[in-house]
Amino acid sequence: MIRKHIESLYNGICNITEYQSYKKENKSTGYKEVVVLENQPCKLSFSRSPNNNQTETVANVIQIVKLLDRLY
Repeated sequence: MIRKHIESLYNGICNITEYQSYKKENKSTGYKEVVVLENQPCKLSFSRSPNNNQTETVANVIQIVKLLDRLY
């Protein structure tokens, strides 16, 4: 029930890719981008948190981005 409610808030579509290793002809390891999931409903969530490393002239802020999709 909670999951259905969260999924009703999804307002975007995402493609999930990952780098996978493979052996090249010269026997070295290479990496290629592989699409794992396509056109997944999702939502991006943004939040900010103050950084404790502030100085008198600069206020540092950390932005946190979360991707909510059906994998969770």
